[in-house]
Amino acid sequence: VESSTTLHTQVMRPQAYGALVVVVVSISLGLIFKLPEQWFYTEFSSTPQPQGTAEQRPEPNAEKDGIQKDSVQYQCNTNSSESVTSMWQCRGWLYTPTRELSLQNKANQFPLIIMAHGIAATKDQGLESFALQFAKNGFMVLVFDYLHFGESDGVPRQRLNPMQHVMDYRSTIKYGQSLENVDRSRIALWGTSYAGGHVLVTASQEKSNVKAVISQMPFLGALPSENPLDELKKRGYLNVLKCLVGAVSSVLRQQFGMPPLYSRIYGHIGDGSKLALNYWENFDGSDKKWLAKHPAQRPNDWRNAVSTDSLLQMMKYKPHQHIQDIDTTSTKVLVVKAKHDLMCPNYRMDYVIRNLQCESHTEDTTHFGMYTGQTFTSVIKVQIEFFKKHLRPKHTMKVLD
Repeated sequence: VESSTTLHTQVMRPQAYGALVVVVVSISLGLIFKLPEQWFYTEFSSTPQPQGTAEQRPEPNAEKDGIQKDSVQYQCNTNSSESVTSMWQCRGWLYTPTRELSLQNKANQFPLIIMAHGIAATKDQGLESFALQFAKNGFMVLVFDYLHFGESDGVPRQRLNPMQHVMDYRSTIKYGQSLENVDRSRIALWGTSYAGGHVLVTASQEKSNVKAVISQMPFLGALPSENPLDELKKRGYLNVLKCLVGAVSSVLRQQFGMPPLYSRIYGHIGDGSKLALNYWENFDGSDKKWLAKHPAQRPNDWRNAVSTDSLLQMMKYKPHQHIQDIDTTSTKVLVVKAKHDLMCPNYRMDYVIRNLQCESHTEDTTHFGMYTGQTFTSVIKVQIEFFKKHLRPKHTMKVLD
């Protein structure tokens, strides 16, 4: 009898362990899948789409304004193994001067400025003001949306991968080089905020293919001298922990064929909504200037959201680690700072300026005050002069009457 009881126990023990494992796994998966739903959005369509306040700008006219604006699309390479991505297209606006031709070379080719926006932003959110002024002064300009954003392809929508953004810049350079009226030796990059870091990384990889760079209020990542806990403290330890749980949950959900989770990009502390990556109270304090550059009628599916799994790529991104690979003898750099920038600290930009020994300029404004009003009028003059200095052809043509 004793032998039979022992045998029965030994047989049941693996079954009990197996049942326990199933219970633990079920509870864990339930927590990972269901718990974050109280903090994050489960559908892209349910994320907020705040109203922009910028007035709709009339399209430039080739005869009246001296600028030809065309919509373009071209293949953007990805790191993904999905076969469909070989067909994904980036879309942008191409501005070509029709009156101011002084920057053309003997082959009637223009210098080209390639532009893109900051974190989870699209080309219609304040970039056209810069593009039109560059074009009026004789530069061809190509403003594009990253894959997964705006009018460009890519699913899931608004997944943010900074190194994919860099690849999009590189794909855009390749496309620009293919245009007959572009001087391949005079291609420049312009980026603001998050893209201010992208253009530095792109320049470090493209080397002599990039003649000049404007990095406006760049995100650079924490410097080696900084305490990494300071950033966590500023964003709140509990908030960061929830975002990490959301990131893991978003990855697992997609493995099971579910849509990713979404966090807000910006929000107010205690506003009763879902979690945000950034809170206005920690930076500029108001979303008024942010929405002042957003169109009242949006031309795409943009929302105040980013997939939570994006955080896993964002955490690793430190553009300042790439600046040593920029050849400043062939690529000239201008770093533009906002004096009261609480989002992208000036001391990090000073680190880049010192190490590159590059040009710099400071405006008396906040991070979101650079795009409109007197500040825009001031900074665009500086940027035009920088590009004219470094993108002039060896031989110039006369301006047409």
